[in-house]
Amino acid sequence: MSEAGDKLVLDYLDRVADIAQGRLRPMDRIMLIEDLRAQIDAQRQRRGDGPDAVRAILARQGSPRSQVDDRLIRLAAEHPTWALGFGDEVWWSRLAQPAQHCWVEGRAVARL
Repeated sequence: MSEAGDKLVLDYLDRVADIAQGRLRPMDRIMLIEDLRAQIDAQRQRRGDGPDAVRAILARQGSPRSQVDDRLIRLAAEHPTWALGFGDEVWWSRLAQPAQHCWVEGRAVARL
């Protein structure tokens, strides 16, 4: 394996681990990193080990954030008592209310 390719892979896995910190349990985080490393290494053996090939492999893997989100979704599906939500997908802010159009009686205030 090439040193440049190894550095790209380690940087990618480091970003995944950073995002997973606090979102996945320690054992789940370790398993995610091990699984990703195995998948990436298998693809490197098939497709090549140069920096361009490794960049293409990592691009196909998706963003580090999507890797963690996908693992969380799979874990939640396996545990029916878990609830899963992503705070970054909220479309309003606590400082500005969304533009909302609705029908209300008279001068009643529309509430979310």
